Amino acid sequence: MAQVQLRSALREVRRQLKKMEDRWKKDPEPLHQARVFARRSQVCLELFHPLYTEKKEAAWISARLRELLKVSGKARDLDVLVSNAVHKGGEGSEKHVRAWQKQRKECQPALESITKKLQKKGRFKEHSRTLLSSMESTGSDAESQIAPETWASQQIHHQIERLLTQVPASVTARTLHKFRLGTKQTRYAADCIGEMVDCPAADELSELLSDVQKELGNIQDSVVAQKQRQKAAKDSSKKRRSDAELQTESASEGTKAEALATLIQKAASWIHQDIVPRLQRIGATLQTGRQQKHDEQQKHDEQQKHDDGATHGSAATEQTLVKAVARKKKKQSKKQKATV
Repeated sequence: MAQVQLRSALREVRRQLKKMEDRWKKDPEPLHQARVFARRSQVCLELFHPLYTEKKEAAWISARLRELLKVSGKARDLDVLVSNAVHKGGEGSEKHVRAWQKQRKECQPALESITKKLQKKGRFKEHSRTLLSSMESTGSDAESQIAPETWASQQIHHQIERLLTQVPASVTARTLHKFRLGTKQTRYAADCIGEMVDCPAADELSELLSDVQKELGNIQDSVVAQKQRQKAAKDSSKKRRSDAELQTESASEGTKAEALATLIQKAASWIHQDIVPRLQRIGATLQTGRQQKHDEQQKHDEQQKHDDGATHGSAATEQTLVKAVARKKKKQSKKQKATV
């Protein structure tokens, strides 16, 4: 099952990149999905690392995925800005939209370059095949060492503990964005585990983090829009404009900045007061469940040991009695012969 998860994610990265090449002007979704499956692939590589022997292949694939995510980040931000402004009544005037579309076009050569690099001589596909083959030869032995439910519980608990260390102490747009990235990774891990094993905690965690990801994603979209507007304002300030226009624009931007700052503060309070306790509760439930199973197993092992000992003792006693009876009969036989 682990192999199926990784194979599917890697295949989707290639498939979505191919679709993106043909449709990027009209449809931003292929690039979005390529990034989603790139992150899912990274999560699978981390979760299943004990199952494969080709560590170099995994390192090569991981490096290419990081490169893809880095190169495509700005393009994805611009896709979201344009889509929100055009289809969802988001921030940005027609002038802003035209500027963003121009910038998005300028991002495309770099995206096509990384796509060709991955496809060149089928390298990405070949590295993926080699890695997956190494999982075929080792997977069954590695997976048999631990019960699937136990593995799932351990992994979910580990993911929660790691995410809790990423909760921002100071409240800024940057720290919230960093926490959002950690939330994505943890959610994708929960999704992968939930698709493999019946694990209610994985489903609960995924649902919780989906809400966090959506909320922080909206804030990040506003932060990116703000930066783009500030950049556009700086460029336009070099042109000749009336004082009234500049004052109106400045006042509008100030109002939006205040609203964004309020959103950031509310999101931080929500995370600390609601999300963190819920994460801790899920983690504590998993830990309690594992301890109960450990105690039950230990009790079972002790009982089995006691039963085995009792059985062995009974058998030994019976064997001793048989020998004693045999000796007695032998003595009686000798006496009878002596009498005769």
